[in-house]
Amino acid sequence: MNKLFLAAAASTAVLSSGAYAQSSTATDTFVVSASVAPTCTMENVQDISIGALKINTTAGTNALLFGNGSASQTSNPVYLSCNETNSMALSASGPLVNPRAPTSEEAADGFGNEVDFRVYVNNYGAGTGNSRRRFHTVNNGQYNTAARHAMHRQISFVGSVDYDDNRGFRPLAGTYSSTVTVAVSIAA
Repeated sequence: MNKLFLAAAASTAVLSSGAYAQSSTATDTFVVSASVAPTCTMENVQDISIGALKINTTAGTNALLFGNGSASQTSNPVYLSCNETNSMALSASGPLVNPRAPTSEEAADGFGNEVDFRVYVNNYGAGTGNSRRRFHTVNNGQYNTAARHAMHRQISFVGSVDYDDNRGFRPLAGTYSSTVTVAVSIAA
């Protein structure tokens, strides 16, 4: 009888264990994520001093007019870092201005207190020379404005007075200046 009871108990245990048994392994999946905000940073650009501009010092009809060519100076190299496609906008408070305005007599003789200038950006894009990113105050022109890829590199700025932009103009003696703003932003 004991054998019969033991066999019955064993068969009941075997038959019922499958119906009521739970898996010893549970699985699930999940995603780990993080984000990085689109960001551009740039070091401070030092002021650019182009120096003395060339004027015609020979007496005669063209005396004190701007000469041929240009004068320019390059800024300190600065790191520009953007982790996404970006674009650069350049603007100025206006042409280079001498705070001393010409009198009406001086203006009648062709003197003025504003000098148009250009700003070029070195190493921002693939272009060189006039195909670089640039800005002209003569027509408030923005040139080569295509967005650029994510980047981390040193760039520099060139302040330049092209005498062709100021043809027929006699600048008053003094110091001329303008404030340039460079804004680099994530391209939309």
